[in-house]
Amino acid sequence: MASPFDAANNFVGKYGRMKMVVPVYAAITSVDAAKAREIYKTLSKNLHVVWDSRGNIGKRYFAQDEVGTPWCVTIDFQTLEDDTVTIRDRDTAKQERVIIDNLEGWFKEKLGNS
Repeated sequence: MASPFDAANNFVGKYGRMKMVVPVYAAITSVDAAKAREIYKTLSKNLHVVWDSRGNIGKRYFAQDEVGTPWCVTIDFQTLEDDTVTIRDRDTAKQERVIIDNLEGWFKEKLGNS
């Protein structure tokens, strides 16, 4: 089995040399299980993601912050209207809307070659 590290001891993931190494890169939270399942399947092809459906959204964010998950992808009522999701950053608590079709690119940009 090939080493996940390059000659300079940098972690090399599916998106190349990655800017961070964490056990879980994103948690998928949702008000719509079908849409969440779709997004989970897509993202889990290249990233280790988890599906968090317990409690209210604030409790989900807190739980994911506590275990060190950098981002939460939230499928909310606005998602059902315009096919965008909210991505919340653990370190800044900043939230941004991202079109579902652009999610993989968003993560590739955040984690890709530096």
